[in-house]
Amino acid sequence: MRKGDFAFCVVVDGNILPERPDARSDRTWVVAEKGKEFSLLLVNASRGRVAVVPEIDGVSAIHGRPVTVEDAPSYVIAPRSRFLVPGWRIDAHSVATFLFGAAPDGYARALGAPRGHVGFITAAFFREKPPEPVVDDGPRYSIRSSGGRDVLFQSAPRRPAVHDAVSAPAPPTATGSRAVDEGTDNVAVAFGRRARHQVRTASRFVRANAGVPDAEFSIGYDTARAFQGIPEGCPIPPGWSG
Repeated sequence: MRKGDFAFCVVVDGNILPERPDARSDRTWVVAEKGKEFSLLLVNASRGRVAVVPEIDGVSAIHGRPVTVEDAPSYVIAPRSRFLVPGWRIDAHSVATFLFGAAPDGYARALGAPRGHVGFITAAFFREKPPEPVVDDGPRYSIRSSGGRDVLFQSAPRRPAVHDAVSAPAPPTATGSRAVDEGTDNVAVAFGRRARHQVRTASRFVRANAGVPDAEFSIGYDTARAFQGIPEGCPIPPGWSG
């Protein structure tokens, strides 16, 4: 899914999952296969850095707590670059992979998060506030804002790359809603295996709009069986061979 300079996708086995539009909202839907690991692809095509707050099933993919975008931790993505997030962050060196599993095995459920958010993967993108002008009528002072600070992470370099240039210091209904029901073929995102994924603290980042994202994405997920009741075209008549 792309909005302006930003894109957000779910990746399985190296391929971006096809997305189905939701007729009543700007959300899209993907088919989740139980037992499959996945990653989140964050794309920044703009000329400036962006901070991205990823959320799965109602909790932060960085600190595992319910998300308030105004003060949630975020990944900082360098200009005109992309970043792959493969799992729930454990520390600066590793993650637990995102894994589509049975609803009772969901990580958010284990944490006691509200169940109404299960089935949704979201991301909020924030542009960086331009630097304030420097007063030049005598001694130089840096003018700094005190708001909009985050605990930020930046991809650690494997080799020189654009994004490493920053210095270090229920299936859709007619209304588009979805609710988890233990009697249906629901899935949730589990806490998978440990995998190496190194990040570092990014240089200071101040959001241009601290409480209002410049772009928001919402991707719903459910099993293929749950989508079978959603018409995708004209029904095939009996005996038709094509």
